[in-house]
Amino acid sequence: MENIIEVKNVSFSYGQNQVLNDVSLTIKKGEFIGVIGPNGSGKSTLMNLIIGKLKASRGQIYIFGESIDKLKQKHLIGYVPQRSFSFNLSFPATVFEVVMMGLYASIGLFKKPGAIHREKVHDALKIVDMYEHKDTLIGNLSGGQMQRVFIARSIVSDPQILILDEPTVGIDARSEKNLFDLLEKLNKAGITIIMVTHDIMAITEKVSRIICLSGGKVNEHCTAIDLLEAGASDLYGYPVKLEKHEHGGEKL
Repeated sequence: MENIIEVKNVSFSYGQNQVLNDVSLTIKKGEFIGVIGPNGSGKSTLMNLIIGKLKASRGQIYIFGESIDKLKQKHLIGYVPQRSFSFNLSFPATVFEVVMMGLYASIGLFKKPGAIHREKVHDALKIVDMYEHKDTLIGNLSGGQMQRVFIARSIVSDPQILILDEPTVGIDARSEKNLFDLLEKLNKAGITIIMVTHDIMAITEKVSRIICLSGGKVNEHCTAIDLLEAGASDLYGYPVKLEKHEHGGEKL
């Protein structure tokens, strides 16, 4: 498989606080990557560097073989941020209109969506099983339904890469299982997925690899058991315990 993302010797600091220190990793096309680590370890920072929202103080990031700084096809990277639920839910936007926001870059400023754009929104909503709610106000949805809508918004532009930052926060166990099933379906359809999560044992059943960020460095493990054997408590900085998860998986 070809390399779709290459992070080479990347460092990043917020002022005097160095978050990432000489981080390197490679992600191949079609992989499903789980990114874990303690709070403040730089998981969200790394995701924002990969999508080009932040710029590394040192090192390079290549997407599809091109430097992220020069990448023109940024619509090929779908992103569901950590605070999707901070979306103004009182804003009178329908599900259809929220997903259409994912096409504004291609539609153009102050231009009206055409038939092809409406069709793409319908297709994205069908993929996430939210088409029947297309005329529902976003604020009237459950947490799991909203997360599916935000995923639809991120895939409506036909990305090759989908990055999700803590997408299971704020949703119940059943919605979480449905989300994992959806992501597995998208991955099998050819989308490379990178998911930041704290739910180690649940995600290890789905992902190709687990990458752990700790102390500004990257540590890679194949399964949650490998992670424990490598010393998860040392990586996290506090005792780690595995527990059964409500929907049949397990969690940290």
